[in-house]
Amino acid sequence: MAFVTVERFKKNSPSTTIAAPGISNSDTTIPVAELSVFYDATGLIKEGIVISRNNATETATEEIKITGASGTSGAGNLTGATRGVSAHGTNGAAAAWTAGTLISCQISSTLMNRIKDDLDEHESAKAPIASPTFTGMVTTPAIKITGGTPGVGKVLVSDADGDGAWTTPAPGTDFLVVQIFS
Repeated sequence: MAFVTVERFKKNSPSTTIAAPGISNSDTTIPVAELSVFYDATGLIKEGIVISRNNATETATEEIKITGASGTSGAGNLTGATRGVSAHGTNGAAAAWTAGTLISCQISSTLMNRIKDDLDEHESAKAPIASPTFTGMVTTPAIKITGGTPGVGKVLVSDADGDGAWTTPAPGTDFLVVQIFS
């Protein structure tokens, strides 16, 4: 699965209501009291739109996707609605909703699954890469220690010929520390 961008939502997911006369379980045009709740700075939010639970009839929330809207603010219609997105049997299935039922953009199961899939793909892309096989010869420089005694605060200093000696550095002297592991 390829990475899919998740749409941004308005802060605090403001809601509006389904406008009169309401909708049947097969309507693909949803009349709403305020279209602006379905827009953010980047444009129309097309997924994660949830029609709220109806406690009186114990109808679960229904998630929808849309393809467009009749405007950007004021009363209008959400168009091209796919109903009952991510329904599980009758739970979340397309239902009839009366005027006044809340509708808003929310983090829905579809969006949560998309985020999870994107994270899973990201993690699998981070799988370790096999280390290359070294096939050459390793040569290490030889240092011949010609003087001094190792001890606390001493450093091994070598000259251009590779001759080295243990010495106590002068205060304020900078040294490059090289650690060789075998």
